[in-house]
Amino acid sequence: MNIIDTNLEFRKLNYINKPNNIILHHAAHSNCSVYDVHRWHKDDRGWSGIGYHFFITKEGLIYRGRPEKAIGAHCLNHNSNTIGICTQGNYTKENMPVGQEKSLIELCIYLCTKYGIKTINGHRELNLTDCPGIYYPLKKIKKEALYKTQEIDNYTVKCGDTLWSISKQFNMSVNELKKLNYLNTDIIYPNQILRIL
Repeated sequence: MNIIDTNLEFRKLNYINKPNNIILHHAAHSNCSVYDVHRWHKDDRGWSGIGYHFFITKEGLIYRGRPEKAIGAHCLNHNSNTIGICTQGNYTKENMPVGQEKSLIELCIYLCTKYGIKTINGHRELNLTDCPGIYYPLKKIKKEALYKTQEIDNYTVKCGDTLWSISKQFNMSVNELKKLNYLNTDIIYPNQILRIL
């Protein structure tokens, strides 16, 4: 999984977000970009900038929006303890492409593991709105992301460990272990924490 940094410029942000929930949204626009949403939120609404922490294109590209530790602006009364993820598209009228769905599930798994999150909601489950749309695969995304998160455990690397020895210990392939931990190399270090299945 690759998260593309956008280097967006924000007005003042409050860095006291303590995420324990992920809230899923759609842009309600078929082909907008993360930069369009940032401009709409900043210039048209007068906010600090894009209210979402992440934006995923239909091709499955993941862009960083608002910093994770900054309070979001995406779900009334639920911004100080959540991560907001917006997907390009209007899912009141269209179906989500497979690549976008896959990236969304991967990002949710990553964030659930990183913050110990056990709850994922669609915007409409918390506020009076149609977002993220009736064709948004909300139930599937929640089920897959939360189920996979429950399967993941941690392992602390010890002196003499190799990816091969750890993968054999947990009945995984080296490639699975590397992918799960976003490793580009076979080098690991003592006391490094690895995610394992």
